[in-house]
Amino acid sequence: MAAATNVAAELSSLTGQTWTTTQPDHRGVYLTREDDGLTLWLIAGWGRPNISLSLTREEMSQRHSYSDPEIPEIGVNFLTRTAAIVAREIVRRLLPDAEVYRVELAGRIARANAYHSSVTDNMTRLTDAADGVLTRVREDSADVRSGEVWGSVRVSSESVTLELRSLPIELAARVLALLGGI
Repeated sequence: MAAATNVAAELSSLTGQTWTTTQPDHRGVYLTREDDGLTLWLIAGWGRPNISLSLTREEMSQRHSYSDPEIPEIGVNFLTRTAAIVAREIVRRLLPDAEVYRVELAGRIARANAYHSSVTDNMTRLTDAADGVLTRVREDSADVRSGEVWGSVRVSSESVTLELRSLPIELAARVLALLGGI
């Protein structure tokens, strides 16, 4: 922990930003940049000391391991090198990639939040218009129940999949006529 505290002090000096340390368990130490929460993980286990970007749960949820680049990390022995050398290596080799990576993840999070908001708005609009016909309403889907008619609704941000079953012939003809008039 002392080595990490010294690295935090050197980072603060080099970047002009406040860096702090926390040690949640025996596996490693976190260095956190106070102004934006960017967090690095210093870990000495698993064969070689390294330093990597630490992601929040929300950031991890938007990471797709099959197509994403590796989480930025550098192999630098913070246990044997001086804090000044480690801090310079972090600033030179890790921070540029870590900051770009976080910006890309922030964009994904914003797009995912906008999509979910749109789906929720669309589901609310359908629920309000359905006048009690929708049952078991979930975030993006519901069951349709009205007399002998049953089916399902699945909502996306731009469209709805509507499946109806057991429609009387007259109702099916009216639905099809309505679709034909579009």
